[in-house]
Amino acid sequence: MKLLFNLDVVAGNRVRARPSDYLRSLPRDAQVTAVTEFLRWAEKAAEDDSDPQARAEAEIGIATAREFLQTLQADAPRIYTGKRAEDPHD
Repeated sequence: MKLLFNLDVVAGNRVRARPSDYLRSLPRDAQVTAVTEFLRWAEKAAEDDSDPQARAEAEIGIATAREFLQTLQADAPRIYTGKRAEDPHD
């Protein structure tokens, strides 16, 4: 598995995650695929690993991957389908 995220220590034991150069070099669809595969692996590691530090690291990975996928989804181009969104208040 290639390095997808870099973790920077911000203060004390707080970290900030950022996409790696490798991940940023991939096309958007490949980014989604790579991060989704990583997310599945991290969820399994967080669930199955008996080492508390390994579980904590996996949970950081889960949060990072989910945030990255949400960002990709929010930044995705909107495609006009010709239908107006239904107003839930009507």
